[in-house]
Amino acid sequence: MSDTDDTTTTRVSQKGQTTIPKPVREKLGIEPGDTVEWETSGEEVHLSRRSTSTTKGVAFDDASEAAREEWIKNANDRLRRRRTAEWDGSDG
Repeated sequence: MSDTDDTTTTRVSQKGQTTIPKPVREKLGIEPGDTVEWETSGEEVHLSRRSTSTTKGVAFDDASEAAREEWIKNANDRLRRRRTAEWDGSDG
């Protein structure tokens, strides 16, 4: 694909899946296992490759502030329950 806007058509399966055409994958550097982001604007969809953090395979650095806050809250809640269970001698 050139740097100009190109159009490629694919079908959506009954499961709502579609294949990202090879020229698009090559242009964006998308490889198996990569995370892609679908952003909608009106009647249009924008696809981009998300770079991932090396932090245990989680794209923490690329996540929204709200998602990071929720992950941290959940981790703190799990840690608090684990420490309480250890203190009480229960399995939590």
